Amino acid sequence: MDDIDATISALEYTRSTAALLASSSSKVEEEAAPESEIDQPPGTSSEPVYDKRIADEAYKAACAALAAGKPDAAIRSLHVALASCPPEKTTALAKLRSLLDLASSQQQKQKPQH
Repeated sequence: MDDIDATISALEYTRSTAALLASSSSKVEEEAAPESEIDQPPGTSSEPVYDKRIADEAYKAACAALAAGKPDAAIRSLHVALASCPPEKTTALAKLRSLLDLASSQQQKQKPQH
């Protein structure tokens, strides 16, 4: 039961952090942008925001979810991790994609066969 609670907490933390990052990055962009760019809607910046800390937390949540037998939660966390991981971290990205394949495989095994 403690593992399930820890997994849920980690997943909720990852989601909250990702949401906060998304909202704070759009505010920072508005404050730092030249006047010509302020009129653009939030989220239209061509530069994505990467955060190794969020990627790491999402990875940990995904591992916990897989250990708890919850591949759906793991897949959601892995998508957050992939979106947050800097592109120059090629080894980490490969590891995340491999784990995503594993989680997808587990998810397929859990679906009832008709």
